[in-house]
Amino acid sequence: MKIALKPADQSTYVQYENAHSVPLLQDANWVQVKNNWENQLLTIEDTDSGQVVGLANLMWIEDKKLGGKFGYVSRGPVLFIDPEDAEFSSAASQTLTEMQKYGETLGLKLLRIEPNWEYSEQTRALMEAAEKSFPYDAHYRTEPEPALGQLYYDMLGGVEGLTYEEWFQSLGSRLRSKIRKGLREGVETDISSDPALTERFYELVVETCERQQIGHRPKEYFYGLLKAYPESFYSVGRYEGQILAMSLNVPCTDTVYYLYAANSLQQPKLNIPSIMVAEVFKEAIARGFKYVTLGGVHGVEDKLYTYKRLFVGEKGLFKYVGELDIKY
Repeated sequence: MKIALKPADQSTYVQYENAHSVPLLQDANWVQVKNNWENQLLTIEDTDSGQVVGLANLMWIEDKKLGGKFGYVSRGPVLFIDPEDAEFSSAASQTLTEMQKYGETLGLKLLRIEPNWEYSEQTRALMEAAEKSFPYDAHYRTEPEPALGQLYYDMLGGVEGLTYEEWFQSLGSRLRSKIRKGLREGVETDISSDPALTERFYELVVETCERQQIGHRPKEYFYGLLKAYPESFYSVGRYEGQILAMSLNVPCTDTVYYLYAANSLQQPKLNIPSIMVAEVFKEAIARGFKYVTLGGVHGVEDKLYTYKRLFVGEKGLFKYVGELDIKY
């Protein structure tokens, strides 16, 4: 197997993307959300067989602090080869090397690669070997540094072949009772793609982030997300006519991404956020998706893990292999 990276037009990239499970951040349209970035779509080809075996969406931006271009392959590259396949290690190793070379041709100052590979001794060894072999200063991390990259754990729920009732019955009895109780006591939910709801969603985002003392995206970012992904939808939780909780959910290939959520913390006994999550699963099942991802957590000690585990179980925890920084 001989790996080469080849620039691809959007239609070619999307053709392969739609045939495989490619994460949102490697989607061809993601650059429309990050519209101040440039990008190059790449196919990963086995030149011996002529087959496309993976994809990479490489993005970059001029970084004044860095003194040059910062390149980023977020949640990528993606390989279509099963890690259990004998050819995976060779393909993965060559792909990392070719990414490093391609970053050099773009004149990058720093390239960050976050392969969409599950953490294992095999994938860790591949990253460590790449770190040592590159002719540049490279640094591999298995745990994120503050303010760098993505969280390394994701919470993923499989819904393929399930009815909503079957999925709902898989939840713990206590959670099912809380959801039913809130609905009986007047919580109303709906699914909507109306961009006008962004105004209320942003109010809830600001309130939630101020409460948690964290930063947030500008309002225009959420409008841009809806424009880039018109199949996106809000899950809306209401009580007595007032919107108290919302989530913004983005479908991509075979997965619905529960991407952003916010709430007012009013009426906490009604469990509106949990009812909202259940509605997202219901919508994903109705639309025929295979997975719902509830987003990242810091690990099993994270309170968010404890909460999200209620919907996807312990087996829903997915740990990524980490990230590799290459300084040219």
